[in-house]
Amino acid sequence: MFERAFGRRQSRPARFDYPVFVDDERIGAVDIVVGASPAETTVDAAALLAALEPLLDTEVIKGLQASAAAAPDGRLSLAGLQAEGLDAAFDNQLLALRLELPLAMRQRRLLSRQDRYLREVANALKPEPFSVILNTRLDILYGEAEGRRYGRLPAAGSLDLAVNLHGWVLETGVDLQERLEAEPTEARMDEVRRKVTTLTWDDPARARRFRLGDIQAEGSGFIALSPLLGASWGRDYTLQPFRERRPRNLQDFEIADDALVDIYVNGVLARSLRLTPGRYSLADLPIIQTASNVIDIVARDNLGGETRFSFDAFSSTSLLAVGEADWGVSAGLERYFDRGRLRYETDRFVASGFYERGLTNTFTGGGALRLTQDGGVLSGLAVKATAVGSFSLRAAASQYDRSGSGGAVDLTYNYQQATEGLRAGLKLNANLGWRSPRFTPVETSTTGAAGFIAPEWTVAATVSAPLTPNIGWFISGSYALLRDQADSHTLTAGGSWASERASLTASVGHSSGAGFGRFQRDETIVRLQFNWRFGLGSGASASYDSRTDLRRLEYLHTGVPGVGAVDYRIGYQGVTGSDGLTGELGYTANRFELRLSQDYETFLTTEGPDDVVVGDKDRLRTRATLGTAVVYAGGQLALSAPVADSFALIRGHEDLEGADLAVNPDLARLEQGLVYQARSDRMGPAVLNNLFSYRPQLVTVQPLDAERSVASPKDTAVFATYRSGVIVDYGEGGSAAAIGILRDALGEHLGLRSGVARPVDDPTATGTLIFSNEAGRYYGDGLRAGRTYSIEIRGEEGFTGVLVMPEDAKGVVRGLDIVLTPKGTIAP
Repeated sequence: MFERAFGRRQSRPARFDYPVFVDDERIGAVDIVVGASPAETTVDAAALLAALEPLLDTEVIKGLQASAAAAPDGRLSLAGLQAEGLDAAFDNQLLALRLELPLAMRQRRLLSRQDRYLREVANALKPEPFSVILNTRLDILYGEAEGRRYGRLPAAGSLDLAVNLHGWVLETGVDLQERLEAEPTEARMDEVRRKVTTLTWDDPARARRFRLGDIQAEGSGFIALSPLLGASWGRDYTLQPFRERRPRNLQDFEIADDALVDIYVNGVLARSLRLTPGRYSLADLPIIQTASNVIDIVARDNLGGETRFSFDAFSSTSLLAVGEADWGVSAGLERYFDRGRLRYETDRFVASGFYERGLTNTFTGGGALRLTQDGGVLSGLAVKATAVGSFSLRAAASQYDRSGSGGAVDLTYNYQQATEGLRAGLKLNANLGWRSPRFTPVETSTTGAAGFIAPEWTVAATVSAPLTPNIGWFISGSYALLRDQADSHTLTAGGSWASERASLTASVGHSSGAGFGRFQRDETIVRLQFNWRFGLGSGASASYDSRTDLRRLEYLHTGVPGVGAVDYRIGYQGVTGSDGLTGELGYTANRFELRLSQDYETFLTTEGPDDVVVGDKDRLRTRATLGTAVVYAGGQLALSAPVADSFALIRGHEDLEGADLAVNPDLARLEQGLVYQARSDRMGPAVLNNLFSYRPQLVTVQPLDAERSVASPKDTAVFATYRSGVIVDYGEGGSAAAIGILRDALGEHLGLRSGVARPVDDPTATGTLIFSNEAGRYYGDGLRAGRTYSIEIRGEEGFTGVLVMPEDAKGVVRGLDIVLTPKGTIAP
């Protein structure tokens, strides 16, 4: 009756936040009004586009935003989404919005190292705000010559200091020279000589470095990098190791289904990864620079279907990626060394800089400038890459008061064809150069115009190619047109052979005429180089050069890197009228490095303008060098072997009761004894002295004492900045370790076993690993006092054990034997 009189009551569409799925993966929840049809079902456009923005191409997002702006109440219907190309449907059973995104509309995802690098940095331990590195070196020298014993020569040493305060790094040092009352013929030197002093600040986020003090001038190409006392500011790509400044391989490819993707560069597998459907671009592949590379992509889906892509990529070391800029500026006073002492020219000011930019992925341009009060140099650069190689043009003009005006031009061509693998194929380099008579790259107060007899024109070329995978050949030649002198030319041909253990390079050439300021008689030059690798870290080499009559023989052995490593070198070197023998022995200890060397030389003595031989002399020298370092970070002082860049200081928790810790143990070499890179001992905490700045690294720590030698190593990620110190703490407070015998139900010892100890009151916990040695003695740490643990041993399924930690457990608790019994029974 009511409906007849007033009509059917209109139902109000349900309006809730419903989940949104793309490719069966939930990306969020948005406000949806569910209607009877796609045209009546609407979604909150702003919320939906925010969820889709990381997935859709930018132009697609802009189109959807324009549609949303024109729609009433800022809502889009499913029919509208379908009209834009999206497959949108509301799932009434799942009560969710399902979207299928066409590949052409998806955002291109860049496959590079940056994302992984940033994740590793975010999860790594960072440097302490204040750290100090003091490297010390002492040289003791003994000399003997002409049968007359000199005795001990003046000792020498050095101190190198680096102080890091919130990223500002001050570096300085001194060289020390002993004075003896009766010195040999060596000239007296200053007792204390200051080394260069710099203040460095890095901006890793923008890859920029600032330096103040004794710096190197910024420049490029024809601009000389002279030393200054001043300041410099510029791009430094070492602050972002993940960043590839060269043109990247941005060719697109599409994956329609989940797939395992193999990427091959010149026939060699470069990367394997699992990808979800989408559009992708490649970057950071290990391609050959200045070469034409073939990149193949093979995608295999879950059903065994296979899709292949192939394209060419050319790269050059002289190119910058589009938008990438390399630059630097500097200003200051000239500095130089005079008999080991730093000198400054207070009336000689120099300013210099350079700027290079990738205008496209195949063209880079730039310039450089150097100015002094007497003049300067201006240069320009243009690099173009093509399918047949790269062309580079550099041009410069100079103007100085003393040397006048001049110019220079260099045109270079590079081509390298890659063959199967990352091994280079045909390679061609050619250069054409011109210099005017008065062109001066740099003019200093100490040298005046840096003059030398440079050729007016030079032409040089080198071509090389493999004949077989193990044999290659090369030909090189040059021709120089000199002013007021005979022209000079060279021509060399040779070949190389290499196997898994040996390599041989041989060449024969001819040189004629004058060049670069000194006369060269016509001569044939033969060069030989042979190398043989005996095994890991050891090898021998022999070489001969007929031009200088230089003969060399050498045997080198390098020990396994780490504490206790021994390396040595034995060599012979001879030239006309002189022969020498050299021996060198190095030892790396936990907190110092020691190096011993012995040199013996015998040579002929001559007199008169005709160099008449009148006798011979010999000389014997022995040198001992000791190096160590003192480091400070996090309130902890420690002794270390010399630190080249940054360090990590590893401390054990007091609950470990002073147990020694090994850092970065080489478990693969246990048969040679535990090899490690640092260890804690009575002299203090362990110091890892070989951290590289701005590169995330793993530090592995393992207890060293016999009872804990079966404990699992702990890996900690660390991230060091320039000349910094990182603190790594091993062990946890409030926990204890257990040691005892692991037995089976019959009482037999279970040796070389591993398992998990889980709290009985929290069976879903990750648990603590326990290990037993050959005798069945186990060790487990990270256990809490007063807690009861259920023990499960791999290989002993169906059996379980119980470990009860005493209420007052602290440090290491011994005598806690574990007996495995069938599950559901109680151990006797």
